[in-house]
Amino acid sequence: VVQVGISQALLRWVPPDGFRVGKYHLKAVSQKVGQEAQSLIQTCEGDQMDMLFTGLSSYTPYQFSIAASNSLGQGPWSPSTAQVSTEPDLPGQPQEVACDLWGYHLSPEMAEHASLCVTWKPPEDEGGASVLEYLVKVESLDKTAQVSEMSIASSPAWISGLFGNSLYRVSVAARNAAGLGDFVEIQAQTAVLRPQAPREPELCSADAEAVLLRWSPPDDGGAPVLNYVVQVAGPQGEGDLELCVAPHVDHVASEGFCDAWNGREGVQLPPLRGATAYTLRIRARNEAGLSEAAEVTVRTGPTVPGAPEPPRVSRRPGQLKLRWDLPEDGGSPVVEYEVRVALSGDLTILAQLCVEGREVKLAGLEPGCSYSAQ
Repeated sequence: VVQVGISQALLRWVPPDGFRVGKYHLKAVSQKVGQEAQSLIQTCEGDQMDMLFTGLSSYTPYQFSIAASNSLGQGPWSPSTAQVSTEPDLPGQPQEVACDLWGYHLSPEMAEHASLCVTWKPPEDEGGASVLEYLVKVESLDKTAQVSEMSIASSPAWISGLFGNSLYRVSVAARNAAGLGDFVEIQAQTAVLRPQAPREPELCSADAEAVLLRWSPPDDGGAPVLNYVVQVAGPQGEGDLELCVAPHVDHVASEGFCDAWNGREGVQLPPLRGATAYTLRIRARNEAGLSEAAEVTVRTGPTVPGAPEPPRVSRRPGQLKLRWDLPEDGGSPVVEYEVRVALSGDLTILAQLCVEGREVKLAGLEPGCSYSAQ
């Protein structure tokens, strides 16, 4: 045996002395463990001293023998050669390749990335040698070039980190000792995912009367963002509110508005309490559900104080004493109060005073007259 290939062997011999040979007969005998011996016989012309024996099975042990024949008949078979094995062939294509969107029933509401569970059955022809592993490739067909591949001993293969609602080419091939066989290809569509959290939230204004919040749209998970949910949380639940904001469209509602600016989204919040810390959370919603929250904190600037409650009045002849409670200070201490006094029913201001405390005494008033004070 000079050389052995996948399905053939090159045989060479020395002719018998003193005989004119008409034909040579070559026999290949194989016997795998647990199987009956099988033999093949091929012939060649008597003037040859070598022959390529073909039609052998891959990765199979063989022993060869030769006999010569002439016009008188066929002579005895030679002793068999030492056992040799043909080389393994490449394996065939895996069978029944399929994809399950969620494989192990992982719901899109719980998934951070799209996944494909690829399943298959072994090739019908393994090339004579056992399959060592399978190569699985997943290539994006409709988005930014993305290729994922993995080697695995057997089905199934779980490919994660993919785009949601995207078309992929899935390829599977078997590998044995001879190398990698042909790929079999199918196409699969991933499911829609929840969007990612909105990106780069920032405050463009922290004025308590007009807090302006902006952010960049997130990865939408393969389906358009339907709206954004903006939550405002004050200290100990004070001033909590929730806004539903439409994307990309100028939108005015009872609680706020949204606009698109340089590719960013935004909302102006309703008036908040001055000089107060708030936590703002923005979530995106698509058909699969709500994203995680992007969070930003803000401390609003001070605002003008609220109006004091009507003052309490103490009367004495020719004078009035006014006292009042501390109003909402707008987040900054009240430094003074302005008091105005006029005759009842008359718009003419008789006195205008600035005081630092929360009481004032008005003297020199006409007895029996009615006054109004602010």
